[in-house]
Amino acid sequence: MPWTPGAEPDDDDLLNAISYAAQQLIERRDSWLTPEGATAEDLRERTLTNLYNLNPQWLLDAHSALNKAVLSAYGWPANSSEDETLEKLLALNRKRAAKPPEFRA
Repeated sequence: MPWTPGAEPDDDDLLNAISYAAQQLIERRDSWLTPEGATAEDLRERTLTNLYNLNPQWLLDAHSALNKAVLSAYGWPANSSEDETLEKLLALNRKRAAKPPEFRA
């Protein structure tokens, strides 16, 4: 998270946006995993693996909304590439762990 652990704001718009996007993702996934009226046989086929293998647009959209909320909380552009984001996260991790930048794991 963009905040130091234990120092998260109590009521912050950015934190609320992350919470909302995560909640929407979980609710949509749960609805797919256990739809109303599904039989036991239906439920055996409705696994997270199968869902992510199908990768429906609503799932991509939900993950995109969560990613955008998190990037916004960090103050990073919504169009940051995965490599850019990972580089920034690594730098932040190093800073928080007080490791010198030249340290390579």
